[in-house]
Amino acid sequence: WDFGLWMAALLGTLFVGPLEGIGVAVLMSIAVVIYESARPQLTILVRIPGTKIYRSIEQESRGELVPDFLIVRLGASLYFSNVAYVKDKLLKHIADMSRQHAVQWLVLEMTSVHTVDSTAVHTIQEIVRDFRTRGIMTVFAMVGHRVMKTFNKADLVSFLGEDSFFPTVSDAVSGCRFSEANGRGVGKKKSVTIVCSPEVGITNDIHQQYTQVNIFVPFCIPGLV
Repeated sequence: WDFGLWMAALLGTLFVGPLEGIGVAVLMSIAVVIYESARPQLTILVRIPGTKIYRSIEQESRGELVPDFLIVRLGASLYFSNVAYVKDKLLKHIADMSRQHAVQWLVLEMTSVHTVDSTAVHTIQEIVRDFRTRGIMTVFAMVGHRVMKTFNKADLVSFLGEDSFFPTVSDAVSGCRFSEANGRGVGKKKSVTIVCSPEVGITNDIHQQYTQVNIFVPFCIPGLV
């Protein structure tokens, strides 16, 4: 994209004029932003062996898939123009992953999701219902405070169950395993204490020239599983 925008500005400046060339580049930049926001990246995460760190499957050659799990990082905020695309991509990823192992848990890593609108909230409910009929339970990790407030206002937390939200991907996997071992699915409330482990996330999914580092250092916090 960057090279294309640079070439558009250069050619526009050479053949039309400086202002026109800059104007073309600005319009193309806006078009790129709209396109990328309408088609956000969905990145499959894998676990680095011997650690609790999860990274993009495209960046980590040593990574291993977690049996029974599909872990996906959503790459942008969710709203009416992109949420249908996200749903379709999730269905495709589950279909592809099912060829390697059965998927029983879908973990959505929400670090890059800063806002959601009402359409996205309703679609998330549809996704959860749809996947439940397929025998797949959906949980969320690293949900930001602003998004969590929206979920609470829309009663999505009540619909999903407070035990469907975890501070890190590692804790989400551990919590799902715990629920599975004790014969309980998410959405059934029982007060316990979750010991959350520190986690470092490194990604350049947003832009290949920049690295985003997310550091979570939680302490023992009350939770629901």
